[in-house]
Amino acid sequence: MTKDNVIVFPTDRIVNNKKILTDKKEVQKQYEKIHKEQTREFVEGVVDDTAIQLLRTFIACDIRVNSPQFTRDLALLIDILRGLIYRDFNVDYPSQKLVEEMVSLYHDKELGPSAKVDYERVLKNVKNVKTDNVFSNEISQDLDELNEDIIFEPDFDPDK
Repeated sequence: MTKDNVIVFPTDRIVNNKKILTDKKEVQKQYEKIHKEQTREFVEGVVDDTAIQLLRTFIACDIRVNSPQFTRDLALLIDILRGLIYRDFNVDYPSQKLVEEMVSLYHDKELGPSAKVDYERVLKNVKNVKTDNVFSNEISQDLDELNEDIIFEPDFDPDK
């Protein structure tokens, strides 16, 4: 017995039949494009959700989250997280190169697999010079002169 309730769409009414892909390479290309976009949307959604939860945790711990330096640090942390998740999908991301450069993996017989972060590998070109005097010469001289003029005399006799 045949099903009489199936109506075939009339092919003469198809307006834009050029959108129908028949070439296997073009179909594969479109599939990869859709897959890449959906992966990006998923990763960005996970990163956004995780960042919001992390920020809420910091606020609950009474950590000052409104300083510019905190924003910088958090931005780097979130970007590293983004690279971590993209790596799970075999998608290259720039922060992955930073991690590969900074982190060495090794296996300890007692502790098992472990990682060591070596900042020197990335910061080798950064000068870590402490300056004794952060003021200009003029200001330093003024401060020295001011320091000579200040004499502290207590209101009480410390010997009594």
